[in-house]
Amino acid sequence: MADAPSPPPMRNPFLIGEQVYLRPIEEADAARCYEWFSDPEVRFQLGRAALPNTEQASLEFIRGVDGATRQMFAIVVRADGSLPDSPALHKYLLAYASDFSFIGTALQPHGVSSWSKFIQLASLDHAIWFHREVKMDDWLLYSIDSPWAGNARGFARGSIFNRQGELVASVAQEGLIRVREDWM
Repeated sequence: MADAPSPPPMRNPFLIGEQVYLRPIEEADAARCYEWFSDPEVRFQLGRAALPNTEQASLEFIRGVDGATRQMFAIVVRADGSLPDSPALHKYLLAYASDFSFIGTALQPHGVSSWSKFIQLASLDHAIWFHREVKMDDWLLYSIDSPWAGNARGFARGSIFNRQGELVASVAQEGLIRVREDWM
């Protein structure tokens, strides 16, 4: 798979000044999204998830990412600048970044977000498995889905792919999700 040009950086105001930043997937990412989702390894690793199978379907997927009924979320992540050639540092940063927007994916079908003032979230457990060396100073696709939420808990799983479409890490998390009526 040929390398695509890097998308322009966009800063999230909540993460300014951090070494790792996230940006939402955008319509301009449709072609790259289609390439990633067409990769046989990506399709295998994501299992039965309904993935876009054309560039137009990828565009429609991106337009619906923040819709209230969507249980799948994709972001692009990388370090803001070059990093030393330390495999351990790259793994530390990926582990740190893997927690952003993760358990909040379980909230999407319920029409609320982790930024809702009456929602309380807490991680109960978070695991990451590294399958290949990772370079946090290059773009990674972080595809997250949530197959289940209930009984004040949510479960999310994620697959992280490098620019070549190779799976570099898998992530899973269970979290506490509470509606705090006293915060409303």
